[in-house]
Parts: sequence; C-alpha cells; structure tokens
Amino acid sequence: MKVLAILNVTLLLFSCQHNSMNPETLDKSFQTGIQLQIDLQQGFAGKFVRVELNGEEQFRGTISDLVPFAGPEASFTSTTFQKRNLITVYWRCPSSSACGNLQHTQEIRLGNSEKYYIGMVVSGNSIILQVLDTPFFYL
Repeated sequence: MKVLAILNVTLLLFSCQHNSMNPETLDKSFQTGIQLQIDLQQGFAGKFVRVELNGEEQFRGTISDLVPFAGPEASFTSTTFQKRNLITVYWRCPSSSACGNLQHTQEIRLGNSEKYYIGMVVSGNSIILQVLDTPFFYL
C-alpha cells in the first residue's frame, strides 16, 4: 500500500514538470501581468468616480473641476493577468446636477501586448471606452 502511494506521488511530481509548467515557456505577460494605463479623459470634472477591474476597486476620488489644458482629467495604472476583463465605472454628479448616480460596465479583451492604454469619456449617461496598445496623444 505504501509503495503504491509513493508511486502515485512520484508520478504526480513528474507530470507537474511538463514543459507547459516551465516558467521559461509561459507567456511573459502571464508571469508579470499586463500593465494598464487608464485615463479618465473627458466629462469627469467635478464628479465622484470609482473604477473597478474584475470586481476590484482600482480608483476612487472626486475629479477636480479644473479641466487640464492637455491630457486626461485623471489617470491611474493597474495590472491584470487576464485577457478578458470587466471594467465598471461608477460616477456621481454634484448634488446640484440632475444626473445622480450612474454606472457603466463593459468587457474589454486584451491581446498579446505587455501594456494597454484605456481611455474613458463620459457621453450622456454612459461611458465610451477606447483600448489601445500605444499611448494616447494629447495636445
């Protein structure tokens, strides 16, 4: 009985040493994660914003009323280990506004790049997301 148990453990250990488990053969982005640069580009000024990636909060804050001359209204970075991700944006207008509490959820699919740039723009009661593998160009 003990010999059979030792044989099973030995077989299990040898099967785990297959090439697919070798870190040198794994996709590099799987090992280190895929870097995300997320820009709140337009329409967020003066609003409270919370952003979740796959159910985990990544950003929370009230965006300044001072809109930048060039560049995003706010920016943050994150890391994911998945090619398919769910982004949820919650935003609340100032109490003097009629828009109230809003939410937008969208799935994004990533390719094989090590870094992606995600731009978000408020459009009415929704968010427009743009995903690029090159940085945004701001004037």
